[in-house]
Amino acid sequence: TLSGARRVLEVGTFTGSATICLASAPSVERVVTIDWDPRSAEEAASVFAQSRFRDRIEQRVGDSLSEIAKLGNPSGPSGAELEPFDVVFLDADKRGYGAQRDLLVSSGLLRVGGLLVADNVLWKGRTADAWARLTSANSEGERSEGGG
Repeated sequence: TLSGARRVLEVGTFTGSATICLASAPSVERVVTIDWDPRSAEEAASVFAQSRFRDRIEQRVGDSLSEIAKLGNPSGPSGAELEPFDVVFLDADKRGYGAQRDLLVSSGLLRVGGLLVADNVLWKGRTADAWARLTSANSEGERSEGGG
């Protein structure tokens, strides 16, 4: 039961299938899900509307860092009543995972002892950050994938 988690934040909604899985955990009361793509969000909204867990899901559309910052703003529209999340599932903007993690921790949105799960941290057998550095270096002609 996600270790008794009541509040879950998901970054990267896409089709909404993971959102529904997260919302289906018996202890979960609220899943806030963020996606940058309005078309994906619209499709996911129709899936949520048909789900028996629809009342547990809050959907947000926008840049992940901006939306996380809004969630962490106590003077924002929903910030005053917002409790920290027990579980955060990062599944979008792989290169932004570090900044997302830092913002979640510094804003207090991930509760102390909470669980942070990052999907697809390996990319072609390397960590996403290492792969990003490598491909950036390749695009600038500094080194090849096999060389060092």
